[in-house]
Amino acid sequence: LFNSRIDDTMAQQNATGTGNDPISIVSYSPHDALETSDFPASNAHLDATNVISIVCGNSRYHWALHGGYDDEYFPNLFWKTSTMGEFSEDDAENLQDYFPRKAFQAIGGPEFDSDHTIENLLHHITKRRIPFFHVYIISNGDKARETVPLLFSRVPCRIIQLQACDFVTGQYDGVGVDRCANLRAAQRYYGNPALVIDGGTAMTWTGTNSDGSFRGGGIAPGIGMKMRAMNESTGKLPYIDQDNVKAVFKKCFEEKKPLETYAKNTQDAMVVGVCREIALNLGSLVKEFQRYTKELFESNPPSARDLEDETPHNLRKNKPTRVVLTGGDGWLIEELLGEHHSYVIEEEQNSNGSTNTTHEDVIISQHKNLASHAIGILLKDTQLPKNAMTPVEQIRHDLLGLRVCKDIRRGTVCEVKRSEAKSIAADKFRIKYDDGLGETVGPEDLCEYLSDFAKNGEDPSFPDRDCAERKLHIENAKKAVETLENKVPQLKEKLLELQKKRASQGNQGPSSKKARAAAEPTVRREKKKKGPPEKSKKNNPFPDVSVELLEANPKKFLSERVAKHFDEDLYYGSVVSYDDNSKYWRVRYDDGDNEEYDVHDMDAYMKEYRLHPES
Repeated sequence: LFNSRIDDTMAQQNATGTGNDPISIVSYSPHDALETSDFPASNAHLDATNVISIVCGNSRYHWALHGGYDDEYFPNLFWKTSTMGEFSEDDAENLQDYFPRKAFQAIGGPEFDSDHTIENLLHHITKRRIPFFHVYIISNGDKARETVPLLFSRVPCRIIQLQACDFVTGQYDGVGVDRCANLRAAQRYYGNPALVIDGGTAMTWTGTNSDGSFRGGGIAPGIGMKMRAMNESTGKLPYIDQDNVKAVFKKCFEEKKPLETYAKNTQDAMVVGVCREIALNLGSLVKEFQRYTKELFESNPPSARDLEDETPHNLRKNKPTRVVLTGGDGWLIEELLGEHHSYVIEEEQNSNGSTNTTHEDVIISQHKNLASHAIGILLKDTQLPKNAMTPVEQIRHDLLGLRVCKDIRRGTVCEVKRSEAKSIAADKFRIKYDDGLGETVGPEDLCEYLSDFAKNGEDPSFPDRDCAERKLHIENAKKAVETLENKVPQLKEKLLELQKKRASQGNQGPSSKKARAAAEPTVRREKKKKGPPEKSKKNNPFPDVSVELLEANPKKFLSERVAKHFDEDLYYGSVVSYDDNSKYWRVRYDDGDNEEYDVHDMDAYMKEYRLHPES
C-alpha cells in the first residue's frame, strides 16, 4: 500500500491562466469523464502509454498499470489501496497518494522520485502523443463510480466503466462484473470449461461452459467476513485477522499436525470451524465440477486439435478439470484444497478409502490479479489496428489526445462522443483543460481551438515548451485542422469569419491584434476599475522605463503594474510572464482578462501606470 501523505498544497496558478480566472467560464463536472463501455469505441488509443485499471473490491482497490498496444495491454505493475470514503472534488489533490513510487517511475521516469505532485504529472504527460490517462474500472457498487472520477478530476483522463457483457456471454442480470472478468482471464490462460474460486470479502465460485459462456456460480461469506461476524454478533468471541489465521496455517504445515476437530481453545475452535466449512464445501464443489467436465467430454468428445498444446487456450477443451484460485484468500483456499488439507485440518476418509482431498484429473492453479489480467485481454481482443478502421474512425482516432488552446487555457481532447449520424460533423468532443475544468464542444469550436493551438503553441509557463514532443503536438493540430476543414467544409468559412472578427477587434486598441490568445472576454468591460481621464504624456518623469531597458532585460519587469485606456476607462493589470520566442509579455488585468504586449506596448503602458497610479 502506498500510504504516505503529501501535504503540499497546490501552488498558485501561473501565467498560463490556469486556475480560477474568469476568462473562460466552462460548465464541467468530473463525472463527464465517466463512460459506460461500448467497444470498440471504448478501446484505448493505439499510441496510449498511460493505461490504468482499477478493480474496486469491497475492502480494497486493486490497481494495475498496463503496457500499450505493442505490449498487448499486459498488466506489468500492481498495487492495492484502501477504498475511498467520503470524497469530494477538493480531494483530487490526493491522487498522488494512490500512486506508489514505482507507478510514477513507470509513467514518467526517475524525475518523479522526488516530486510526486499533480503539477509534475501534468507537465510530463502533456508531452506524450496521448497526454491523458485511460482508466478502466470494474465496480459492482455506486461508490466507486462516484469517487474515481473525482480522484482523477485534476488530470486529463477517460474513465470507462466496464460491464459484465464485455467479458462473457450468457450471464444473468446483476452478476458481478469482477466474476465475469475472472472467467475471461481463466478462459484465456487455462481453457474451457474452468471453475474460478475468488477468495475475497465475499467468496464466489463461477464456472464456464465448454464454449466459454457463463455457467453460473455461488456466493458465500469469505474468511474475514465469517471471523468478523462471529466477533460482532457475539459477546466474547475475538476477531481473528488474516495474519493470525496465516500463523495458524504455517504452524500446522511446519509441524505436520492439523488442528483438532475438537479444539481445546477459542482461537483454534474458530479457525477449525471456518476452515472445515470452507474445505468441505469447496472440496465438494470441485468434485461436482469434475463430474460436469467428464460428462461434457463423454457427450461431446473434442477433436484432437481441441486437445493440442498448440491450440490457443481459449479454444482448448480441458480434459482434466481446471480450477483457478484468485483473490486475497486464494492462498488459503489453495492450502485447504491441497493434499491432506496441507495439514491444516483433519482429513475424513470415505468408505472406499479415498479422502476429500483426493482430486484425480484436477489441476488447481492460483492466479493473482485475475480480473486485472482480464482487462488487458479485453483491450487486446477488441483493439483494431488502424488499417482496419473505417475512414471516419481513423479521423476520430487521430483527434484523440490532441492539444488545444482556448483563450489562455491549454487542454486535451479526451473523448469523441460519436453521433448517431456516423458523421464527424455531428460528433461532440470532450476537452479537459489543464486547470481541471473542461467542456464538450462540436467540430466548429474544436477546429477553432486546434487552430489557436497551432498558432500559439504550448503553455508559455512550461520551461520545455519548445521541445520536440511539444512541437509535434503543434504539427498534429495543424493537420487536424486541415482534415476537419476537408471533412466539414463549412468549418473553413467559419474560421475565416473568426479571423476577420479578431482583426476588427484588434483595431479597437493598440495591442489587441497582437494577442495570440485573442478571444472574446467572458467578463464584461464595464466591470473593470475606472481610472482618471488620460493626461498628457510629455515630460515623462520616469526614465527607468524605456524600450532599450526592456529589450536588455525583459524578465526584470515581471510583476510590474500597467495601466491602459479602453474607450473612456482606464484599466489596471500586472505583467505575469515573458515569452522568449515571441518576445511578448503577458499581462493579466485585475478583472481576469489577459493580453499580450510587445516592447512598445510595455513602454507605453508602464509609463501610463506611473502617470496614473492607483489611488
